[in-house]
Amino acid sequence: MVYFLIRAIVLQLGMDANDMKLLSAVIVAVALCVPVVWERYKLRSSYTKGDEADA
Repeated sequence: MVYFLIRAIVLQLGMDANDMKLLSAVIVAVALCVPVVWERYKLRSSYTKGDEADA
């Protein structure tokens, strides 16, 4: 659904098809990175919470 929304915006802006491919690639890369970054954030916050409880 997000892809179709972005595709509609790109077409409304009159961008080239290559721009749409680039934007799609960026969205896929971000979608793949978000879960990894979120897990690392949760892991770090759990270490921080553990340190505070021991102190």
